[in-house]
Amino acid sequence: MGPIVFLRGWSKNTLRSTGLSRIDFAFLDAQHLFSEVVREFRWVSERKEPGAIVMFDDVTPGTFDGVAEAVNLIKGEGQY
Repeated sequence: MGPIVFLRGWSKNTLRSTGLSRIDFAFLDAQHLFSEVVREFRWVSERKEPGAIVMFDDVTPGTFDGVAEAVNLIKGEGQY
């Protein structure tokens, strides 16, 4: 397992500059908009190792609907 890398910033800008090619664990705390959560997950998904753990923050229907909807979409795709 490699080093732990904490990223802070707008994911649309920050993810491009990471240089990460492999991910074993990700904690996604996006902008809470459906499109941003999906964008972060897709980026991580392209780099995750088999058995990687991906966690989402604020999966709270009625409060953070964008996050909940994105997680339901991802779950429905059968990747997790």
